Amino acid sequence: MMIFEFLIILFAHLLNLCLCLYTEQIMKPLTKREQEILEIITHNPQISQKELADLLGITRSSAAVHISNLTKKGHISGKGYITAQEPCVVLAGAANLDILGFTKDPLIPRDSNPGQVRMCPGGVCRNIAENLSRLGVRTELITAVGDDIAGKYILENCAAEGISTRHSLVLQDTSSSIYLALMENDGDMALALSDMTISDNITKEFLRKKRGLIDSASVIVADTCLSAESLEYLLDNCGKTITCIDPVSVTKGRKLFPLIGKIHTLKMNKLEAEELSGMVITDNKSLREAGDYFLRKGTQYIYITLGAEGVFYCSADTHGFYTPPLIKVVNATGAGDAFMAGVVFASLNQYTIEETVHFSSAAAALALSGGSTVNPNMSRVLIEQTLNKQGDTKI
Repeated sequence: MMIFEFLIILFAHLLNLCLCLYTEQIMKPLTKREQEILEIITHNPQISQKELADLLGITRSSAAVHISNLTKKGHISGKGYITAQEPCVVLAGAANLDILGFTKDPLIPRDSNPGQVRMCPGGVCRNIAENLSRLGVRTELITAVGDDIAGKYILENCAAEGISTRHSLVLQDTSSSIYLALMENDGDMALALSDMTISDNITKEFLRKKRGLIDSASVIVADTCLSAESLEYLLDNCGKTITCIDPVSVTKGRKLFPLIGKIHTLKMNKLEAEELSGMVITDNKSLREAGDYFLRKGTQYIYITLGAEGVFYCSADTHGFYTPPLIKVVNATGAGDAFMAGVVFASLNQYTIEETVHFSSAAAALALSGGSTVNPNMSRVLIEQTLNKQGDTKI
């Protein structure tokens, strides 16, 4: 009897040891190379080890070792490389430090205006990524920051908000992007200055090294802080993946002239839409004509934001206007980014274009009501509560 009990105890200890060893192994973090390989085989589970090695510029034996390690860590299992990952949105563009000035009184030009100054992380793609993360979406941000105080602040904030920056560039002896804005007393922007030259380092060649990540994306988002060549590379290599592009500004948006027909979803404000369409938008008729121009070019979904007047939207099947209820504007800086995040979220969840506009407008309203570029209260629940309070049943 004592021997039997001893064997039971011994077996229990051995079983516990095996479980501990197994748990320790699968909980080990992935190396950068293993992350790259996992992203490639997530998109192409039938890829051969030789193809994988050629794509990454390594030997076949090295590829085999990495695959073996991924198998031991529990991320893949055998030929076919079965993986279980949630939808991922890849965002390529700017991440910067926003310096925002607010005043209670109308701004007086060429004078020192009393007010408040706030600093927070910004950048169109970074802002969209944070909004998406708060909506529960897995995000991978491809951006460039300097090895300075601003860059470290941006990366630390991204990590805290659940935004992956493992594919981003951290450059020595280079200043991070800075966005400086003065806000009118009504919360709208009076004047802004941006230094985002660091984004020029997100080259076509750099993006080519991220092909596995790009191929694995459910949606690709980009802003025009990227070069025209980099934007073209993304649009030419996205396959059937949905692409959502934000022109950012009239000047930077001009890069999109030869690319419009390659864009799946285009979100613009009125000035950007006028520049890209070559039309003067004065009324509903001219808005419809501008929308038709983009549709003829090949864009599938168009959203033209009109500030307090709402949104014009169109696709091959429908078009319309949506005017949300008026709210008190605290800070208009991140409203467009929140709207785009809503569009991306809606794409992932297969909303109709009407549902998308209502959801995205509610997200923008939350952004308008907060002091930071991204409202820390952003959530799907709060957006849906906002819509319910408005009596909106579109979602």
